[in-house]
Amino acid sequence: HFGMSVNIMHNTSSDTFCPAKWQELVVNMGHQFVYGCCKSTPIDFCKDNINDLPAMLSKEKENLLNGVKDSSCDYCWDVEKNGGQSLRHRKLVEWNGNLAIELLELNVGNLCNLSCSYCNPSFSSKWAKDIRTETYPIFTDKGHYGLTSTLQRDYNVSDMVELFRLINPTKMVRFIGGETLINKKVIKLINELEFNNFHIKIATNMCFYENVHDTIAKLAKNNHVWFGASLDCYNSNISSFIRYGLDWDLWQKNLDFILKNTDATVEILTLLTAHTIWDLDNLYNYILELHEQYPGRIDWDVSFCNSPKINSFNVLNPKEQQQASELLESVISKNIFGDVGLEIVLGNLKQCKFKRIIRKEQSEFIKEFAKRRNTLIPKELEFLI
Repeated sequence: HFGMSVNIMHNTSSDTFCPAKWQELVVNMGHQFVYGCCKSTPIDFCKDNINDLPAMLSKEKENLLNGVKDSSCDYCWDVEKNGGQSLRHRKLVEWNGNLAIELLELNVGNLCNLSCSYCNPSFSSKWAKDIRTETYPIFTDKGHYGLTSTLQRDYNVSDMVELFRLINPTKMVRFIGGETLINKKVIKLINELEFNNFHIKIATNMCFYENVHDTIAKLAKNNHVWFGASLDCYNSNISSFIRYGLDWDLWQKNLDFILKNTDATVEILTLLTAHTIWDLDNLYNYILELHEQYPGRIDWDVSFCNSPKINSFNVLNPKEQQQASELLESVISKNIFGDVGLEIVLGNLKQCKFKRIIRKEQSEFIKEFAKRRNTLIPKELEFLI
């Protein structure tokens, strides 16, 4: 098996070891990137060399086995350097001793109907259209929002079928986008592979259309399905601005369809940024209400924004960082969902240093973001401008 190509006798007790580099394989079909663990740095590949994908991570694995903090894993090292609990720590606690590929994550392209402020052309076709018109007046995150990330390489469904059958993940396949459920290639792939009794995760902004409801119902009938539903805050003013294009009525309608017509689990995926963290208490209460209404059907996962920097906690001054920390600690104290990542976010927040230049760039970016979308900056966020 591809995941076992590493010598099992290597030192997995190394201080830098992380099982996610072995157990997870993430493949971006549109940009032809591959990486181990969804938070690590991608490597370019050619779709004609699909057989070589797992081996491309061998140097990163070697570093982690030999006490070297590989730079592809900076998302976790940045938290750990000040004593925080990182995603790597969480993976180690959950590790079952297996080094085979358990999760294959397929990024199916950037087709999307939203343009979230922290997103970019790689993950949103709306962003790609925007950035082709004119670049944004920023320096720090120029690469994140840059034109180079708009290039999408063509692929077809047979490429994804070949990849899936080659890797043969032992536990789960996860689809991300773009908006996965408006991508016709994904729907075709799901129908072609005829999944049966498989574990499937689908990341979605929950603003998909009714024409895929039948596909969802069929998939959930024959498999163990999780829908990763993006929701960063409950406040409609902030949410509709940060996740521009969000149709809240459609979001709730699709949630109702899934919960009432399937046995699927819905995992609320929350990205906490300098803009969304302020509504955390309201969001928690909303998720708690869903949990009480649909016991055993609602999960929650929380992460922090490390890139782009203008959305990170580096934007916040010391007083704001303290207020955000107290808010996080309050929610942690009453959280009933277990280890959802709140402590990891708190660890990141406490080690962040205020960057005045990033604050200024953030301000200019948000004003330009609002101008291009002909919308107003929410009054709740005016203190950051």
